[in-house]
Amino acid sequence: MNSIHREVIMPHSEFDLYSTNICHLQKIKRDLLENTPLDLELQFPNFSLHCNRLCARYIYDYLLFPVQLMRNNSIQIDKLKHLLCITKDFEKFFEYMMNLLIADGLLVENNGFLQFNHRSNSVWKNTDLQMIYPMFRGTLALLDHCVSNFTMALSEKIPAIGVLYPDGSPEFMKQTLSDDTAVYTEMPVIKDIAVNLLLSLFKEFSSLKILEIGGGQGLITREILDSISDITTVEYFFTDISRRFVIDMQRHANDKGLNFLKCGQFDITRCPSEQGIQSANYDIILGLDVVHATPNIELTLKNIKSLLKPEGFLCLLETTTSQRWQNLIMGLAKGWWVFNDKWRTSTPLLSPSGWENVINASGYSRSDITTLKNTNSDAALILASR
Repeated sequence: MNSIHREVIMPHSEFDLYSTNICHLQKIKRDLLENTPLDLELQFPNFSLHCNRLCARYIYDYLLFPVQLMRNNSIQIDKLKHLLCITKDFEKFFEYMMNLLIADGLLVENNGFLQFNHRSNSVWKNTDLQMIYPMFRGTLALLDHCVSNFTMALSEKIPAIGVLYPDGSPEFMKQTLSDDTAVYTEMPVIKDIAVNLLLSLFKEFSSLKILEIGGGQGLITREILDSISDITTVEYFFTDISRRFVIDMQRHANDKGLNFLKCGQFDITRCPSEQGIQSANYDIILGLDVVHATPNIELTLKNIKSLLKPEGFLCLLETTTSQRWQNLIMGLAKGWWVFNDKWRTSTPLLSPSGWENVINASGYSRSDITTLKNTNSDAALILASR
C-alpha cells in the first residue's frame, strides 16, 4: 500500500488520538498487505479498454446525431449545444464528453468549431461485452439505459435524476447492480481498512464522539454499527443533507435499539453553527464519498475542521479517479457537476496528491493518505488532524 504523509511539528497532548490512529493504521495495512487484491486490470483483463471504447462510441453517436446532415460533419460548438438543448446544469457534462472524443482523436476542435472524424465500426457492442464479461452485465445494462436517455435527460425534458432513481427510489439501481454484478473499484478494500481502524479505536478509547457526514444509505454506517452495538460509551451522530436518508437511519436505530445513535440533517457546504452543529465537539468525523460532491471542496473541509476537537481527526474514504462508464452513469446526477473551485477541472474527483494539497490549504496540521499499490488504484483513505 502507498501512503502520502505530511506532518507539521506541533505540541501534542497526552491524548493524541490522531497519532494512535496512525499506529493502528500501520498495523492494519501490514496485516492486509498480503491479501491486497490484484490490480483491477489483472482481475478483469481488457474490460476497461473495451468499455472505454464503447463509451466513446456512445458519446460520438449522441453528439453526432444533430450534425449528420451538415456539410463535412462540422459544426460550431455553441450551435451543437443548442441543437442538443443542453441545459446549464449539464454544460460540464457536455464539455467532458467533447474533450473525451478530442483525446481519442474522434473529434477535432478548431476556433470554436468541431469536426467529427470517421469512427471505426470495430468497437464491440454492449451486448457483446455482456457476453464476454457476464460479471458486469448489470453495469453494462445500466450504462446502456442511461445513454439511451441522454437526449431527453440532458435537455431536462425529463428529470435526469429520474433515469437513475425512478420516483426517487434507489430500488432500480439496487436491482440493476445486484449481488452478481462485480464492482470495478478498490473502495471495498479501503472501506475494510477504515472500519477495522475505527473499531480498533473504539476498543481502546472510551467516550468517543463520532460524526458521520453524508451518510446516505448507510453503506459504511451499518458495518460499523453491527460491530459496536455492545459498546455503550460511543456516541454516533449520523447526518445527511437528505431528510429521507436521515429518517431511514433513525428508523433502523429504533428497530435495533441503538440508543447511542442519533440522526439529523446537515449540509456540509453551509456554516455548521447555523445548523445547530456544535463546534469542536467530535473526536472523529467520518465520510464516504461525500466531500468531493460539494461545489467548493476547500470551504467544505474548513467547515468540517471547525467541528473537530483539538485532538480529533477527519477520516474520509474517497474515490480518486473514475472510469468513463462511471461518469456517463453518474453524470446524470446534477450534483456530479456542481464543483466550482480551483482544485477540479473535468470531474469532481481529486487524485491523492490533489487531496494532500487541498487538505494542506484548508489548515489541517497533519495528514496521511493511503491507497493500494496497484497501477489503477482508484480509492483512498484520507486521515487529517485538526
